[in-house]
Amino acid sequence: MADSRGVEELEVMKAKLPFDRTKEGKERRREIFNEYDVNGNGYLSLAELDKMVKEVMRKTDEGEGDKEKEREMGRAVMRAYQAARAVDTEGNEDYVEFREFRLFLHYLRTYYEFRMMFNQLDGDRHAGGQDGRISRSEFVAAVPLLRKWGASVSEETASTIFEKEVDADGKGEVLFDEFARWCFEKQLNFDPSDDTPLPSAPRISLSHEILSRARGSKRGASGQDDGIGKTEEESEMADLSALPFDRTSESVAARKRLMYKWDVNGNGILSLAEIDKGLSEMPGLADLYSRKPVLLRAFTAAKSVGDAKDPNGIGADYIDARELRYFLQHLSLFYVFHRLFEKADGTEESDGRLSRDELTQCVPVLKELGIEEETA
Repeated sequence: MADSRGVEELEVMKAKLPFDRTKEGKERRREIFNEYDVNGNGYLSLAELDKMVKEVMRKTDEGEGDKEKEREMGRAVMRAYQAARAVDTEGNEDYVEFREFRLFLHYLRTYYEFRMMFNQLDGDRHAGGQDGRISRSEFVAAVPLLRKWGASVSEETASTIFEKEVDADGKGEVLFDEFARWCFEKQLNFDPSDDTPLPSAPRISLSHEILSRARGSKRGASGQDDGIGKTEEESEMADLSALPFDRTSESVAARKRLMYKWDVNGNGILSLAEIDKGLSEMPGLADLYSRKPVLLRAFTAAKSVGDAKDPNGIGADYIDARELRYFLQHLSLFYVFHRLFEKADGTEESDGRLSRDELTQCVPVLKELGIEEETA
């Protein structure tokens, strides 16, 4: 029964938000795009896309569970937005253009479909058993469902497939992004009768992968920084989730608050000294703040990105609100690299250089961060 409702829901989404290449589909996409492109500038922001999807789908579903479905839809919107932007690297990275809109809708439907599959594997949602993770036992118990969706798996092979193919970080449990990556690879489909090909697996940048894993290392099962079961090294690590460099509405609002708090002169720009003072007052960042080269490199990197996008910008001594996101992202990434370098060079005579042997010894750590050995 649940499967039939899910299939119907996917069909409604496909009809209301078409991603097919037919003339009618393109005309409908143009109507939707123009309706929500209120500025008429040919771009849709993440907030506009989120509003568009929820409003269009809300017109079709007014029963119980709307709030839960909208939360799931919002998660799918974020991932579809990131995936569509990753395909076209030449356009404006903060917006989706009409030429990317069809791909966005295709990824939207795909991620929402994967989310329905994930939720069915992740315990009994009605009994409050979901924890946002799929355990090995949950995966093995779901063999009939996985086979129905197109996976070549049996009760005898399920445990090995979970370990070797699905659990990418080897932590014994699978988060949604790991599961989605596997679904793309295996071309799984919630509705076996739908032979529409999935879009290509999105290209997630290495920096995104590293920061996602580094942020996760500070989190317990509850999603909070509880320190339980952490090594001394992990407990000392700065809480990178305090640095809002994502493109979500929550992160945008958090960056605006940081800008307002740090910009004591109210001139809309931040000096390196103002940023240094602001970071010193943020809880959970003591280890990061102690690494001054990290701050300086992140500031320089953010300026190089900002200047490339706007050659007539504010100059080398300041960053503006637009460049703050780049700064926070580079700050997090350089911090992870700095800690990794320090650990690799952790001999009694630390010389600020890595020998071949030292680099080889840190390969397992690189793998944990998503860097494959051949890359290293």
